[in-house]
Amino acid sequence: MLNLKSETSVYKTFPYAEKGIIRSKKGRSQYNIPRKIAMYIAQKCGDYRLKGIADAFGLAHYGGASSAIHHASETIKIDTQLMNRINSIINRFDP
Repeated sequence: MLNLKSETSVYKTFPYAEKGIIRSKKGRSQYNIPRKIAMYIAQKCGDYRLKGIADAFGLAHYGGASSAIHHASETIKIDTQLMNRINSIINRFDP
């Protein structure tokens, strides 16, 4: 199983999301940006493949990981404050 170091860093930046990062509520309407960010960081910094990320986050198909990562990427482009928070997480991996 994939050991995502990004989980702990995301918890530190988004402490309210600790229980929702690995397990997600079912349905498309659920908005869980910390979970999506953890997947985004796993791919960008951890160099993990979508299948490994999907397995680690309990997704049935890697398409869900792809969609979550794309959503996080698009959100980051328009939210500079969020981008700064994510950069602080990334810097913990590669100071």
